[in-house]
Amino acid sequence: DVDQIEQAVRLEQHLEALARQPESTARNTVVVAGGGFTNPFAPIPSVQGPIDTGNASFFPGTSCTGAPGSTRGLPFCLGGRQVAVQGIYPGRNLRTPYVQQYSLGFQWEFIKDTQLEVSYVGSQTRKLQRFKNVNQPFAPNGTTSPFGTILSQITQPGLNSFSVTVQESSAVASYNSLQATVTRRLSQGLQALVSYTWAHAIDEYSGQLTSLGTSDVSPDFGDQATFRGNRATADFDRRQRLVVSFVYDLPKLYDGDNFALKTLANNWQLSGVSIFQTGLPFTVVSSTGLSDGARASYATGGQGNGSLSGDVRRRLDRYFDTSRFVPSTGVGNFGTVGRNTLRGPAQSNTDFSIVKFIVFQERYRAEFRTEFFNIFN
Repeated sequence: DVDQIEQAVRLEQHLEALARQPESTARNTVVVAGGGFTNPFAPIPSVQGPIDTGNASFFPGTSCTGAPGSTRGLPFCLGGRQVAVQGIYPGRNLRTPYVQQYSLGFQWEFIKDTQLEVSYVGSQTRKLQRFKNVNQPFAPNGTTSPFGTILSQITQPGLNSFSVTVQESSAVASYNSLQATVTRRLSQGLQALVSYTWAHAIDEYSGQLTSLGTSDVSPDFGDQATFRGNRATADFDRRQRLVVSFVYDLPKLYDGDNFALKTLANNWQLSGVSIFQTGLPFTVVSSTGLSDGARASYATGGQGNGSLSGDVRRRLDRYFDTSRFVPSTGVGNFGTVGRNTLRGPAQSNTDFSIVKFIVFQERYRAEFRTEFFNIFN
């Protein structure tokens, strides 16, 4: 139990004392299990406006009178209240998210100064916030929407399909991973780390990609009334990731009295880090049809999800099979393609550095560093 700081200190002292025990398999093997319930999110204010998407007057705002029309302008009058276009309204049951975390690990010093660690790490997140447009059009070109009958009295172009965004705390997420690490502590001038992770992150909302990056206050693609098909691989999921890093202090090559030769030949250091990882998933959306947030549909007679194989550099103009997809058209058709069904290209990157230390005195030294970023690109 490490719930209190005193208990955590005793555990740390116990782990440090293991190194002073006689060499044995038992001393060099550790099993660590843990779990916790955490709330790393900012608390949601307890006072929220009464939001009820089934009532036309659920919008907070100043009371107003008069029928909506071309002379009223914006904000307009709806259900006796002034409604701001493109507003974000908190839901009635908005709650603070929470996370359940758990892990089980095995550590073994199988070679002197070299440790193997294999762990299962997982988490479950509940009450995550997401946003939905309760006025999402369900017919092509935004001509039909839930509030269309009321808003049809307003003559501003395109107002019939404006967004009424409601903030909810109804999304869930999960993360499961197998993590393996080999660590070599500093010995004979070398320290190194090899880490491999196989993981799968699943959620219902990761934010929406925009031209400016990921927006956390925008509804996602698809049917926002039911969120059908939204539970899928998370936008940030990296299924596999391998990291290799090292720092190596080269041995002394000259041990004579010549200061110039000693300065030139000794005190060199090499270091590097390489990262190999699978690509990020993405969703094929429909550029025509429903005007707000439709995914594409699969073409009839096709097979598979549209992914292609081969060298990425040879298929830059056709990374996936575009003939497998068609625009989503028709009333209520938000697309038959699921969320994040395709995955982008894998990435690899290697950084390398050469460092020369020039020692003037025991307390002073200079450093000359040459670094190569993404050296194999």
